[in-house]
Amino acid sequence: MKLRRLMYYTTSAMVVVIFFSSNSYGRKTSCSYPEPDPYGPIYLPIYDELDDETLKSLQKCPVKQEFVRETQCTINENGNCELSGAILKDTILTLRKSPYEVVGDFQVPPGLKLRIQPGVKVYFNEDSRILVQGAIKAVGTETKKILFTSVTGGTLSRGTMIEFYNTNLYNQLLEYIIFSYGSKTLFLNDNPIDQATQNIGTLRSNHLEFINNVKNVDSNNNIVLNNMRATEGSMKIYAWGLTTFISIDHAILTNVQFYINNTLKIENSTLNNVGYEGLRTDTKLHSNVYY
Repeated sequence: MKLRRLMYYTTSAMVVVIFFSSNSYGRKTSCSYPEPDPYGPIYLPIYDELDDETLKSLQKCPVKQEFVRETQCTINENGNCELSGAILKDTILTLRKSPYEVVGDFQVPPGLKLRIQPGVKVYFNEDSRILVQGAIKAVGTETKKILFTSVTGGTLSRGTMIEFYNTNLYNQLLEYIIFSYGSKTLFLNDNPIDQATQNIGTLRSNHLEFINNVKNVDSNNNIVLNNMRATEGSMKIYAWGLTTFISIDHAILTNVQFYINNTLKIENSTLNNVGYEGLRTDTKLHSNVYY
């Protein structure tokens, strides 16, 4: 089979690459790839409900393409796409299937990635969590924030929203997310005694909002929270080692209590009724406005 021509066809919604080829009998075939994800380069093109034969056919095209599968789920009695168990390959939670409801443990095993599109809503049932041992890329936008909240509106969930366990925190990406009515929203579960279960690296985040949670952050690891907002909750930070830190920059904190045993740095932020327990001598509070 010889490659005859390559043509790009562009619309405002998508870019489709079509390869025209001919076989020895002169028949022309085409290789048309699924629509790329519109929310930037961290997402691979997605496909939904393509059969294995179609996928095999696409992979025989002149240019090989990776795909990530849109999550398949059952719609429960609440009208939500139900999530539980471990994903088996890289998975994406798309806006068109939102809202989702986490029931029990929804797991991201080592080596796999969970991606969440802007505007997606994720509800948490009692004692449920997203357990991340691989990587999570949850990136909203200023106008389409991702929402993590209790399935019972205005009532606290007793579960953990996102738990990082035995993973590389540098591989995570959290931006423009609202966490509300959670028992624990971000839990960096690190056992200082058992090195085989420890997280490594620093969790970096941008534009996270914490509203009416019991614990906004519960961490034994390094964490950076830039442009964050927090109200009516406690920033609870535990650190077994003396080298861990929490860094907060350009934040607005209202009625927040810190329980810390590590290095705390808050800069260029607005603080209203913020309390601290366990401040160390290396705490840095610079260029903040207090009310």
